[in-house]
Amino acid sequence: MSYIILIINELKKLGKEIKRYYFEFISGTIIMFGIFLALFFGLKNFAGDSLEATSLDSLIVGYILWGIAMQSFQSVSSMIWDESQKGTLEKLYLSHLGIEKIFLAKVFASILFTIFFNVVILFLAMLITGRWLNINYPYFIFMIIISVISLVGIGFAGGGIAIIHKKVTSIFSIFSFGIIGLMALTTYPMNVFSFLPYVPGAKTLIGSIVHGQTYPLWWYGFIFVTSLVYLVGGLYLFKIYDRKARKMNKLGVY
Repeated sequence: MSYIILIINELKKLGKEIKRYYFEFISGTIIMFGIFLALFFGLKNFAGDSLEATSLDSLIVGYILWGIAMQSFQSVSSMIWDESQKGTLEKLYLSHLGIEKIFLAKVFASILFTIFFNVVILFLAMLITGRWLNINYPYFIFMIIISVISLVGIGFAGGGIAIIHKKVTSIFSIFSFGIIGLMALTTYPMNVFSFLPYVPGAKTLIGSIVHGQTYPLWWYGFIFVTSLVYLVGGLYLFKIYDRKARKMNKLGVY
């Protein structure tokens, strides 16, 4: 029960931060949406009539999925960097819940908001572009959740590095943009690329929404299990870096 209260409080805190720093939130949203519109209409005007409709639909869904991936992957390291900057990171260690559970609650609250935010962006994108996609939203949210778990695991591994080195945004930025290239890979039928984080789930969503493809039940189980492996591995690496940071007395160092 205490953990549920923690998640609810994190959601409330997130809402208050958005309200307090509304200019940053609004300007960031406008920039993100503006980039999408530039990509969409730029591609449409450049290719002209030779461009297939499915390519535009793939761009819409792919951009939203990339936005979710980028925000989810960077969430843990950004939280650690923010707590270090504020000087509150050491105080989180005093909680009886444990630092991993606290950050998991923070990430869970962040992901819930990210999904809601990007669903709104997706609706606005379809409204402005006139490309109305046949989206099963419960299925969409389900696939995002089981896919993004893998990025949370990688984020925890990166967060462990951030505990010691504090600012590692350059590395994470490269990885975030690298996801764009990875999402062009074929992951089904199963091949070596099927074991990549997040990508199989994203490709499955694009295939289902844009091309109307169907997948066997075992494929969804495979995506979920793979994501769990990344999450467990990321948490394990986080604990290793966490112990190292304590020995080096770097928790409170910014």
